[in-house]
Amino acid sequence: MIFWLEIILLVLLIILLLTLCWQMAAILFRQQAPYIISGSSVIKQAIGDLQLPEPALVYELGCGDAPFLRALTKIYPQARGLGVDNYIWPYIFAKMFNLFNRRIKIIKKSIYKVDLSQADLIYCYLNLASMAKLEPKFLRECKNDVQVISYNFPLPHVEPYKVLRIKVKPVYFYKLNTNSK
Repeated sequence: MIFWLEIILLVLLIILLLTLCWQMAAILFRQQAPYIISGSSVIKQAIGDLQLPEPALVYELGCGDAPFLRALTKIYPQARGLGVDNYIWPYIFAKMFNLFNRRIKIIKKSIYKVDLSQADLIYCYLNLASMAKLEPKFLRECKNDVQVISYNFPLPHVEPYKVLRIKVKPVYFYKLNTNSK
């Protein structure tokens, strides 16, 4: 019995190490953002400053376990959320944590390949490289006056209309004018 338990634990440890190595390679070589969750104080303050249309479709790109969408749908009952993550473990966690919230849908897809044309609000906590890569996608695909909130990492060529500082880190608020498509 102890022998099989040791084998199971060893297999789980190997899976964990391989997953960590794969994520580290994605961060270093493909410049993807790591799995780091926005703190609840950041989410509460960011949501507190929103003006959402009714009904609103909100995307959380690189959603992790989708904490922004969970908090947002509690405060804005008319909002629907779409969480997007390409990593398997955050995707599984997001599916589990949001299993009973019918207003949140989680998909496993690259944030660079998801259609953003219906979004009213997009929330991101990624990295500088990801934001630089997403900026032209936002301007090309999003409808006019879409709101974008980015925690800690700005869009490189768009001026935010507001910047909140929460525990020293900035939260950037944008309203994108995409009429120049």
